[in-house]
Amino acid sequence: MIKSLISMTLLLLLSGCSQLRTLDADYLPIGKVSWYDEDYVMIRGDYQWVAEDKEVTYFTGPSVDALVKDFEQMYALAGDELQLHFPEPPLDIIIQQENEDGTIHNIQIKNQAFTLPTEKGSYIYEIEAKWDKGEVIYVFNVDVQ
Repeated sequence: MIKSLISMTLLLLLSGCSQLRTLDADYLPIGKVSWYDEDYVMIRGDYQWVAEDKEVTYFTGPSVDALVKDFEQMYALAGDELQLHFPEPPLDIIIQQENEDGTIHNIQIKNQAFTLPTEKGSYIYEIEAKWDKGEVIYVFNVDVQ
């Protein structure tokens, strides 16, 4: 009896976790960053989202540095413009740029676009995008030439 109860509880927990993964894949907006004609899919980090009357919250745990390792390396020229793309434009976007020395700066965005620094180096970007249904954090890195 106890073994059956434990097995049933584990089954319910596992099926609940797989449902959250389905919500993640089906409902969260995919964010892309582009430089000229090259598009890159940003890595999704933490999010809070309401889908089908269910609120789903996910905290990754790994640091931004760990997340960005999954991003395809992007190369761009100093001072060039990058464009963000989402299936539906966010109501608000906050961009933070982390420099090689670890300092973090807020970056101005206009029409979902922003300008890269004029100094060469490797930069990590954290994008916080907000919609009516929730918010999602995306990360990517750029090697500025």
